[in-house]
Amino acid sequence: MTILNLHAKQDFLERDAATRDPVRALAELVWNALDADATKIEVILERNDLGGLAAIRVVDNGNGITAESATHDFGNLGDSWKRSAHRTSKLGRAIHGKEGRGRLRFFSLAQRAQWFTTTLEEPSEGGPPQLSSRTIEIHSKALERCEVTEAAKPIAEATGTIVALTTLKDTFDELSTPDAYRQFSTLFAPYVLQYPDAEIWYNGFKVDPDVTIHRWQDLPHTIVQLANRTIDDLKVKVIEWKSASDTRQIHFGGEDGIVLGSQPAHVTAPGFEYSAYAYSAFFQEVADHNLLELDNLNEPDFIAVLAHIRQALTDYSRMRMSEQSLGIIQDLKDQGAYPYEGEPRDEIERRERQVFDKPMRAITFRTQP
Repeated sequence: MTILNLHAKQDFLERDAATRDPVRALAELVWNALDADATKIEVILERNDLGGLAAIRVVDNGNGITAESATHDFGNLGDSWKRSAHRTSKLGRAIHGKEGRGRLRFFSLAQRAQWFTTTLEEPSEGGPPQLSSRTIEIHSKALERCEVTEAAKPIAEATGTIVALTTLKDTFDELSTPDAYRQFSTLFAPYVLQYPDAEIWYNGFKVDPDVTIHRWQDLPHTIVQLANRTIDDLKVKVIEWKSASDTRQIHFGGEDGIVLGSQPAHVTAPGFEYSAYAYSAFFQEVADHNLLELDNLNEPDFIAVLAHIRQALTDYSRMRMSEQSLGIIQDLKDQGAYPYEGEPRDEIERRERQVFDKPMRAITFRTQP
């Protein structure tokens, strides 16, 4: 009898690692840092003498990568320690990744990725834990090959990891734009709301909900009845932003603060800049099958749950439109510019008010920043 071990090959790994969105590729490295209990993460865009993007570094103060983890996690795809863990080891946060795929997302950005990591490990001869360091390196043309080099002495004075992406595959000018920061913030602002001890920086700007969020609201809890199952843990949070964003998205996660994938919202809400965040164990199941990033996911249960979320967002938008309309009418009353006083005197005046108030709602939405 011959026993054959299945090994992932380059073409499969490239398909698995590729993403068209450079911000999401960087976000995977940040999620890995948060899963390692980092309380501070910085995405640093390093420039050359001509001002172009030369390299990218993601720096964190997390637990680091032990020698055992480097051997196991980097040597196995789909067998990450996160599959059996529900919370991070020290801070008890929700975990983002499950399959160990995130580290390969660098493939869309750079020819080479290096992890310079320091962790606390117990010496083989016994005694208190001591700092140890190692370098892990993967090249985009050989994703199935990972080089781990043990350092003779610690390369840092505390635990943490620096991921260095070099020999970039493009200029990636879009990574330096305000839109990139806003997109990055939409991914991580809910996490910071959930775990305020997490400090996340992108290109010198901090992800700060107090600065970027206008308001947020948890929508009423409802149960979604599907053909063969019931979704009873669905939670939806809506965040309205202070500045405009290009697209409205529904972000899906297994637990509060975690974003596993996104789909366009396709909900009409003139004048409102918002993102929706839907959390359920159901979305973790979909993500585990690597389906959430598909542009046109046609899985029946997912379509049904998505329709439910979109209806909830439509109801929320109508409620916010009504609030805005009442607000501008009240402003007119406060300024003495509202042409009516008291209750309508008759049916004719009631209809006149309706004709006047309706355009006020439209004006409100056109003037929203």
